[in-house]
Amino acid sequence: MLPSAAEADEIQRDAADLRRSMRITLWSYGLRIATPVLLIIVIRLYGAAPFGVFAVVTAILLFLMRVSLLGLDKGLLWWLPRQGPGHQRAGLGSVLVLSAVTSVVTAVVVAFALAPWLAAWARRPEAVTTLRWMAVSLLPMSLSEVFIHACAARRRPEAQIVIKDGLVPVLTAGLAVGLHFVGLGPAGLGLAHTLAVTCGLGALVWMFARAYRGTRWDKPRLLPPRELLRAARPLWFADLLATALTRLDLYMLAALSDPVTAGLYQGALQIAQNVLAVRGSFDSLVAVLIAEIQVRGDLNRLIHGFSHALGLVALVVVPLAAFIFASAGWILPLLGADFIRGETAVWILTAFYLVQGTLGMNQQILIGTGRGAWIPVDAGIAMAIGFVGFTVLVPRFGLTGAALANGVMYLALALLYVVQARRILGAWPYDRQIAALLGLSCAASLVMVALWFGLDPVLGRFSRVAGFLGFVAVFMPGAFRLRRAAVASPAPPVP
Repeated sequence: MLPSAAEADEIQRDAADLRRSMRITLWSYGLRIATPVLLIIVIRLYGAAPFGVFAVVTAILLFLMRVSLLGLDKGLLWWLPRQGPGHQRAGLGSVLVLSAVTSVVTAVVVAFALAPWLAAWARRPEAVTTLRWMAVSLLPMSLSEVFIHACAARRRPEAQIVIKDGLVPVLTAGLAVGLHFVGLGPAGLGLAHTLAVTCGLGALVWMFARAYRGTRWDKPRLLPPRELLRAARPLWFADLLATALTRLDLYMLAALSDPVTAGLYQGALQIAQNVLAVRGSFDSLVAVLIAEIQVRGDLNRLIHGFSHALGLVALVVVPLAAFIFASAGWILPLLGADFIRGETAVWILTAFYLVQGTLGMNQQILIGTGRGAWIPVDAGIAMAIGFVGFTVLVPRFGLTGAALANGVMYLALALLYVVQARRILGAWPYDRQIAALLGLSCAASLVMVALWFGLDPVLGRFSRVAGFLGFVAVFMPGAFRLRRAAVASPAPPVP
């Protein structure tokens, strides 16, 4: 059934916002490209072991930040789009106050009580000083998440894409390089992190003021509205499990391996996780779109908007994954001679992250439709699979085993989201252009593999370059045609 004129206008508005998010994402890569370059310098200056300690401490703090936020940042994606004109900031002030109080209390407890215990648990006694430096960052980290999601609720993804994913990582790495020459030692990494997230908070406050210009704060209150607290509760539990799941690899490596292995794995992860970062630029906006559309019960608009977002993500993620496959052997040695040991791990992680970086977007359907209570169950199942995988594979296969365990965990999570999104909507949330994009990706990948292995006897390692060029020659023209077709005429949904 063809959409009405009003529905067509709404569909085009959704598509325009998503394409704008894509443009911002692509422009932000000017900042993001600097991050891996600076990380190469950081790892070389500080060494793999201190960087591994920093990675473990960061993972611990991210979990504690989620504890402090109580799920209220994610709850804003559901709450704020439902507020009428003149009340766009309803409940936001109380969320900021409560988040500030809980994060300060958590930071004090960490700095003065938990730092030695956490370092001993991670078998990193040298991490105590770094952990105390970084505990201070819990306040700006927590408040930043609130402002990021408030901006996303106004369809302003720049806060996530430009500030959190672009500016803050560059500042962290750049400041770490500078502080190394001050003579702080490994603690320079922790101080760089704290300074960077504080600067990021300042930029987010400015961006928030622009996004909410012309609106007013509601009356001050101690606690957020009851409906917001009720919606945030399952998302809080989901966030805790999701954060633990995201960093489960480092937690398990901290328990099952040594700092050098953790550092080498982190180097491989820094390359592969760029595949996941692309979808992260769209997640909040997609959740907001689904929340708005679900109120009206317009399934056709929801399917088209979700498919359009998924297609835009795939147009970046698929060639990025192909590039990582082809270039990992040259990028890893830049981190240090030993890092070439992680090439197989990069390939494995990239392959699994390609699935999670696309189909994992189905999670936003659960959030946008108010089914966030399912997410912690999914995370718990995936973590159980990951725990078994790490326990069995890491002692036997080291880096490669960690990559396999992490990849299978994320694959299970993505498949759970796919099945549940289908159950919620009663239909697959994909139109026929997604099937066309999948076919194009497979064809381009086959060309890449054929050139890679076919030319290997002649070109050696440079056959990877030929394979990637073959991929680009097939994928990019087809991708441009599919995008023009999507803009010109929305495809019908898949039955």
